[in-house]
Amino acid sequence: MMLARVIGTVVCTVKYPTLEGRKLLLLQPVNKDGVPRGKTLVGIDAVGAGVGETVYWCRGREAALAFDHEVVSDASIVGIVDEISVARVSDPRAHDEPGSPAATGPACTVVGPASSLAPPSTVAPPSSRVAREHPAPSQKRGRR
Repeated sequence: MMLARVIGTVVCTVKYPTLEGRKLLLLQPVNKDGVPRGKTLVGIDAVGAGVGETVYWCRGREAALAFDHEVVSDASIVGIVDEISVARVSDPRAHDEPGSPAATGPACTVVGPASSLAPPSTVAPPSSRVAREHPAPSQKRGRR
């Protein structure tokens, strides 16, 4: 799910039958700080959101699942955001020095390749990592 701000409404006099009676809203995706990011899009409202509200929305097949009956949708508004807060946690790598910039940071998990910042106990040795490359193509046999 992603965050967005509702910036307008969309009115259609002719639409697909499963969209009859559904409210279409114009969304501006935003980050956790409310800063706009990405292109605007149209979402189907499943929760009664209005212009000016921050909402969370989903895309793809999950967007259609937000309704009791099958609805043609690529983006659906599935919640109205009341508050966004980012937890701060102590960084185990930081020293206990007052004012140390590494003493606190956002509560998040880094996903991806092992980082040099990760504690040594969480980094797998290269020999135990699973290769994610495609196997080498088999050699083609010559024609007879």
